[in-house]
Amino acid sequence: MMAQFKQRPVYTPDSKMRHGIYTTGEEYMYAETLEEYIGLYHIYPNSAIYSEARWVPGTSKPLVPYVGQHTPIDMIDEQGNATGTTTLNNSMYYRMTETRFNNYYSPPYHYPTPGVELYAAGAMNRFFAQRINDPNDITEITPDEFERKNSDNKPGIDEGLYKFLKLRWTIDGPIDEVRKANQRVIKHTSQLYKFSNLDLYLSDLDEFHRNRHKIPE
Repeated sequence: MMAQFKQRPVYTPDSKMRHGIYTTGEEYMYAETLEEYIGLYHIYPNSAIYSEARWVPGTSKPLVPYVGQHTPIDMIDEQGNATGTTTLNNSMYYRMTETRFNNYYSPPYHYPTPGVELYAAGAMNRFFAQRINDPNDITEITPDEFERKNSDNKPGIDEGLYKFLKLRWTIDGPIDEVRKANQRVIKHTSQLYKFSNLDLYLSDLDEFHRNRHKIPE
């Protein structure tokens, strides 16, 4: 993973540059590898820092401030915000806190609106995210958010913090039978995926039933 760094401007007048500065170490490290950098570097007006005395295409690499193996650094939550606590750093911790969470976001709530096609099918898919350490934290999400979940720090919901579930929800038919069908699917799916408290979240067993919703023509 690569640490966040400032991109160099496309063009900078030579008079605005700081060239040929030398570091003996414990000042900067490569953004890509987090290895300590020793040698010449240059600085751009926007404070972007790159290796080599001047820009060398294919050779100059972005640098970031050095963080040592035993340097206290701020802990960062899944939204990328400092938590107010610190811990001793090591290179793996730095990788995780600096770049692990910055593209993730909390599950955005979604309220389904079934239309004619879904009512004709008699059922629809519903998608949920549940925080791993809090079984009461359940959010219904869109199919797209379900597909975007990942553990690679790509935009989406963090699979390291949430578990996910997809179930088939009945929305048409005799209402007593619909309730029984939805109760069965809740029980089976929550046990299969160890998704506790789903029955509390989906307590309305005839939610979205055809007779309770106006269907657009």
